[in-house]
Amino acid sequence: SSTTTVYENLPNGAYVFKVKAKDEAGNTDNIPATREFTVKKDVNPPDTRIIQAPPSETQQRGSLFIWTGNDDVTPVNKLQYSYTLEGFQSSWSNWSSETTVTFSSLPNGNYTFKVKAKDEAGNMDETPATHQFTVNVSSDDVTPPVVHIVSPSDVNVSGTVTLQWQVTDNDTNIVISIYYSSDNGTTWHTLVENESGISSYEWNTNDMKNGAYIVAVYATDSAGNVGFEKKTYTVDNRKTPGLGIPAMVVAYLFIAFALKRKRQ
Repeated sequence: SSTTTVYENLPNGAYVFKVKAKDEAGNTDNIPATREFTVKKDVNPPDTRIIQAPPSETQQRGSLFIWTGNDDVTPVNKLQYSYTLEGFQSSWSNWSSETTVTFSSLPNGNYTFKVKAKDEAGNMDETPATHQFTVNVSSDDVTPPVVHIVSPSDVNVSGTVTLQWQVTDNDTNIVISIYYSSDNGTTWHTLVENESGISSYEWNTNDMKNGAYIVAVYATDSAGNVGFEKKTYTVDNRKTPGLGIPAMVVAYLFIAFALKRKRQ
């Protein structure tokens, strides 16, 4: 007389469930109730890819890594990542949605950076993306620059705005790179890359979609030490509706008609 049943650990595939009733007289339902369904469990792990890394041999003590991932079920912005830098760290980082990391003040030596993705079903990339590199710097400077974004101070921006920043470092030969993200840091786009001697940038937002953007300013000194700061801005280029010429003509005719009727 049970009216429930449970099937566990069904493999992926299409199924048809049928159930029929029988009364006390032994009469059986000749047309069983049926329900078709498909089991599609997420069993495939995501893939991880490094899209920016230092060269195989670098004379900089700071290293920026940017990565991404993809999965057959979980959207890119829902993936979680964990990374480690062998030769500098002894464990993996906590899982997070971050897709960038900067290591500063790296001593001379050999390193292997590894990053892996995890999807919403808990499947992990069993073959993490890796990058091997060597730091070989003759300078004893291991202090990264300090970056402070000073303008615009208003987080709401439109049109062309001037990005300004201040860099504090004992080295005057500073190289600047600027990136932005429109999806909360899932992907990054380049505005400026390795420009020397600049402290401002004209950021044209006219062709950008309205919404929140993270702007990251990176400063690298001669020894390769990297400092950065990130700031979130909201782009709003909505046009304020105005009274166009056709509307003005209609308004003029309406007023003229009203005055004419009043005189009558």
